[in-house]
Amino acid sequence: MDKCIYSIYGYLYPHVSFDGWWCRIKAYLIYSNAGMYFYTVLLQATYRFSRIVYPTKIKFQSFRLYILLSIIHTFINFIQVFPSLIIGEIEYLKNDYVCQFAPTNVSGSLFICSVAFLFPFIATIFLYIWTMYHIRKRGGMVISVNQRIRIRRDMTIMTRLVILLTFLTTVAAPHGLIPLVYALTGYMPWWTVPFEWMMTIFALVLVTTFQVVASPYLKTLFNRSSHVTPIITICNTFQRKAQEIR
Repeated sequence: MDKCIYSIYGYLYPHVSFDGWWCRIKAYLIYSNAGMYFYTVLLQATYRFSRIVYPTKIKFQSFRLYILLSIIHTFINFIQVFPSLIIGEIEYLKNDYVCQFAPTNVSGSLFICSVAFLFPFIATIFLYIWTMYHIRKRGGMVISVNQRIRIRRDMTIMTRLVILLTFLTTVAAPHGLIPLVYALTGYMPWWTVPFEWMMTIFALVLVTTFQVVASPYLKTLFNRSSHVTPIITICNTFQRKAQEIR
C-alpha cells in the first residue's frame, strides 16, 4: 500500500523523487517479510506433516523445535536479501517512484523469486503429496476415532496452506515471468511495475480475508457472542421485573 501511495503521488507530481536509503530499506524489509511469510507457512505444513506421518516421534512436534526453526528462518530471510541491498540491486525506479528489484534485473528478480517464494512453495507441495501418499498407504490400518479426527483436522489445515501458497505464488508469478520475457524479447511494458504491485495488494487483501473467514477461533468467538447476547438480555429482563415487584 505504501508503494502505491508513493507511485500515485509521483504520477501526480512528476518532478518529486523518493530516492534514498530509506526507500531501499523499506523495499528490503518488504522482500524479507514476504519471504518470511512463505517460510512460516512451510513450517506450519512441516508440523502437520510430522503429526500425521510421525505421530509417535514427539521430538518432531516439539514447541521448542519450531521456535528455534522460526528464529533460524527469520534470520535467513533477512540475510539472503541483505547482499542485494548492499550492492545496489534494490534500486530506485524513477519512472515508477518506488524501490525494488528492477524488472530488467533478470538475475536479481529470479534469485529473490526462487529463494524467497518458489522454494518454500515447492517444499510445501512435496510435504502435502508425501502426506497424502502416507494416508493412502495406511488406509487399511485400524486407528482410533481420536486419531482419525486429528488426521482429518491436520489434513484440512495442510490443504488450506497449499491452496493459500498456490494462490500467492500464482499471483506473484509476474515478478519472475516478466524479467524472463524481457530477457528473451528485450521489451518491457511501461505498466509492468504498477501491474506487479496491484496484483500483490490484491493477493494480500484476499489472503487476509480468507484467513479471517476460515479461522476456527474467530468462528468460535462469534458463536459465543451470539449465544451470550440472549442470556444477557434475559438476565436484564428478570432484573427489571424484580425491581417492578419491589
